[in-house]
Amino acid sequence: MALILHQLYIHTIGSKVIGSISGAEWECVIIADKVYEIDHSSPFSNADRGKFLGIVSGGNIEFRVYTVKSDVEGRYIYCLWDWEGSFYRLVD
Repeated sequence: MALILHQLYIHTIGSKVIGSISGAEWECVIIADKVYEIDHSSPFSNADRGKFLGIVSGGNIEFRVYTVKSDVEGRYIYCLWDWEGSFYRLVD
């Protein structure tokens, strides 16, 4: 039971803020000086959501950030807000 509560805490209010999200439609994520832009045509689906990384904050809104399982190059992240999620691609 304690393990379940700990995991719940980590994925909600106890999550570490790792970056920021900005733009009129939340299209830009910055994590550790890396810039990601929303990619509506990514080759991934929601089933590719991987490991939880932390939270990005944009004022009074927070998105949960995940790795992308099928992304072998590590160029994508998946951001989830409530039930709505989007893929973001690393900007070169």
